[in-house]
Amino acid sequence: MAETIETLFAQAVEQQNAGNVAAAIALYRRILTVENRYAVVHANLGAALMAMSDARGAVTSYRRALALDPDRADTTNNLGNALHALGRTEEAERCFRDLLDRSPENATAHNNLGLVLLATDRAEEAVAAFEQAVALMPESPDAHANLGNARKRLGDAEGAAASYRRALAIAPTHSGALNSLAALYHEQGRIEMAMTALETALKRDPASRMALRNLAGIYEEQGRIGRARACFGRLAALEPDNAYWTVRREGLFPYVMGDRADIARRRERFESVLDGLAARGVRFDPAGPSQGTLKPSFNLPYHGENDLGIKRKLAALIDIPAEPPEPRPASERPRVGFVVSPRHEGIFLKFMGGIVAGLSRDRVDPFVICGRTGRDRLAGDLPDTEIRAFESDLPSLVAGIRDAAPDILYYFEVGTDQLNYTLPFFALAPVQCASWGFPVTTGIPAVTHFVSSTLLEPEDAAGHYGETLVTLPTLPTHYRRPVLDGEPDRQALGLPDDRNLYLCPQNLAKFHPDFDESIAGILRRDAKGTVVLVTHRRPHITGILKRRFRHTIPDVAHRITWLPQQPPEKFLGVIRCADVMLDTYPFGGGNTTYEALALGTPVVTLPATYMRGRVTVGCYRRIGVMDCVADSPATYVDIAVALGTDRAARAAVSAKILAANDRLYEDDEALRALEDFFSGAQAGGGRRSKAPRGAP
Repeated sequence: MAETIETLFAQAVEQQNAGNVAAAIALYRRILTVENRYAVVHANLGAALMAMSDARGAVTSYRRALALDPDRADTTNNLGNALHALGRTEEAERCFRDLLDRSPENATAHNNLGLVLLATDRAEEAVAAFEQAVALMPESPDAHANLGNARKRLGDAEGAAASYRRALAIAPTHSGALNSLAALYHEQGRIEMAMTALETALKRDPASRMALRNLAGIYEEQGRIGRARACFGRLAALEPDNAYWTVRREGLFPYVMGDRADIARRRERFESVLDGLAARGVRFDPAGPSQGTLKPSFNLPYHGENDLGIKRKLAALIDIPAEPPEPRPASERPRVGFVVSPRHEGIFLKFMGGIVAGLSRDRVDPFVICGRTGRDRLAGDLPDTEIRAFESDLPSLVAGIRDAAPDILYYFEVGTDQLNYTLPFFALAPVQCASWGFPVTTGIPAVTHFVSSTLLEPEDAAGHYGETLVTLPTLPTHYRRPVLDGEPDRQALGLPDDRNLYLCPQNLAKFHPDFDESIAGILRRDAKGTVVLVTHRRPHITGILKRRFRHTIPDVAHRITWLPQQPPEKFLGVIRCADVMLDTYPFGGGNTTYEALALGTPVVTLPATYMRGRVTVGCYRRIGVMDCVADSPATYVDIAVALGTDRAARAAVSAKILAANDRLYEDDEALRALEDFFSGAQAGGGRRSKAPRGAP
């Protein structure tokens, strides 16, 4: 090198080592305008470009370096990593295998190959590659942690834990191993151990973003909102220019609500934060560093308020440029993709399995989109339906759905997890529908329709939705009738024999403060009454609601019996043993209502303002039995006590339900109504023309 180039090169390296990557890139490019035959300059430029997330530019620079010096093993590894970052996994794998053919002892290449194999769902091969890596570099915590991840993917939890612990023995502050070990404990339900692992990680590295974020997630899941807020507050302090953490902190809502004033205060504060960010022009990129796509709190709909405004404001902050699919010739049969979230296969099959299986293939071409882990469960119940399974990460799902070329995407749920909230933003089909799997508007502009029913919606329902509201003439499900095996015994189920049992088996998030007085009214009126609730799988959350009851209804709180969660076969027995089932308001039951009405157990309901509190009345309208439908909290208590204390009255209502309930199960009218809607929606191309009530 000439002296001037040597000086520039030294300056570039100094800038790169100091973290001034943009300055280093400018210097490397300045050198290359003078002389471009130095492999090391191209290689260093590639590394600098990768640090700036420019993987394409890095690939070009690495290839130029290797053209000049093909034996640069580190550059070959870097090229493979850049190709992997671009999703060009076949090229990346070929790169690492070519290097290993020349240099089989290259531990880094074995490790990088393992990462590609793991990303392409070849966990067994990945384990072999990582085992080679740790054999060649036994003191590498990264290699041990990666081996743990591959073993975990294979279902070898014990082997995974051993690998994570080995990584931590080498590097006690290794955040990846600590977080992965915590995630493993979390999946195993060993919550305290997961929290301990993350808290340990933070003691060793108080600025670990990953540990803070994961710990905040566990605290939120556990209902420990104050602790979750503290974690997000620490992240906001570490990254004061990143508004993501502020939104996450202020968007936390307790699983069990306090009182109405607390609900209003929290919602107003969150909406104020969203308004402030919008005024500043803040947008969130799901691919950005230390971010994830925002989603509304799962607990928001339980407040009983109109969520459309908040949801629209949040969606407006998410910067996912939609790429509408290429126009396709209209086909006689709309191609409809049903999107199923990972671990939600069971509830999807209960409500929608019969729909997918029963749609006329002469009119609709249905297929199911799911994560790889759910494929077998869905294929077993839907043997004649095309199942497209992908890795449960956003890029894989987006690419896979685009490749499937749907005319219509039907999201049974939008907002119950990160994936099913984020996917609709990409506008992967001309028509995108949400439905009552999560019975509330999405607020997402790219979701064109919300599929509901005239039986569920009040007259002014259109104002509750950002989507075109589609009100089918029947309920939009083909629910399989539950069957009780044998006659249950109260004592065997842990229920008292000599009490009038009012069962309310809803998840505890549905217990709005307004509902406390209805529980109290029933118990005060019926001296022999016992209200039976089901504990949450997280004892802390059950404890919060118990404390609220002791505060709001102290005279009768001791007459609430708490039943542990039951397996499905026993749960139907619990419903059968109940004298009356209580439907919560303003967010009521769905699945439990179908189960209760199949057995003839009366469900007392007070229809709410929004559809999420109107499923039970929709079922009653479908079968023409309105005896259990109240029009006020006072009549709710009246109906419940009358049925709970009068066996003859209860038997008469039960007989009416049993005589008419066939109309709720395996309802073929729903198939024909959805076929009509899909055909009409395809012809409309996703236009948001308001459909008349009772028609698509």
